[in-house]
Amino acid sequence: MQRATSVRAKALRRSEILSEACRLLEDEHFEGFTMQALSKRLGLAKGTLYLYFDTRETLYLALLDEKVQAWAQRFRQTIRAQVISDEGWARAYYESALSDPLFLQLVLRADLSIVPNVPIAALIAHKRLWAEAMNWVAEATRLALAIPEPKALEAVLATGFLLIGCGNQLQADVYAQDNLPADVQEIITLFSPEKHFVSNVCRILAGIRGEPDAEIQH
Repeated sequence: MQRATSVRAKALRRSEILSEACRLLEDEHFEGFTMQALSKRLGLAKGTLYLYFDTRETLYLALLDEKVQAWAQRFRQTIRAQVISDEGWARAYYESALSDPLFLQLVLRADLSIVPNVPIAALIAHKRLWAEAMNWVAEATRLALAIPEPKALEAVLATGFLLIGCGNQLQADVYAQDNLPADVQEIITLFSPEKHFVSNVCRILAGIRGEPDAEIQH
């Protein structure tokens, strides 16, 4: 692959590296991901790859930053310019987060194995980008739920912690139910991560508003 020399060419090369890293993660998962495998797929010398990302964790953090921004954009577009129910907001949060499986996988690894192993400058930039994304989402939430901005930000953050807390269960919500017996389908539905996530988010929102707990309607 030809060496990138201009600022534009380097930015394009960086984007190509991140795109190929996503594909490698989809194929090999985190357990099979190595910088050597990535450099081979890109046709780059390993040393060239390290000019853009000096560690695997730094590359993961860059991927996470892209995924956070993309999630915030998806979620805002879903709820923008309309007042929706608490349940609708919760489902939009759930669906926008799980529409990109790699996003949730990176979020779950962030504080455990990614953030502790990156340079402080990268950490600072990441935290600032994350805060900006949360504020974007909070502003859209303020309009969609008709609540004050501080409560909207509280809702976004509390729901995010819930998402992280039950992340492994949410990733497992992938049953193919077409050929299952009716009683088994009923059991799966009863324990659906989505159902319990949405129910708990509605309780969080009721608490933030100071309202009595209310069951969502199905």
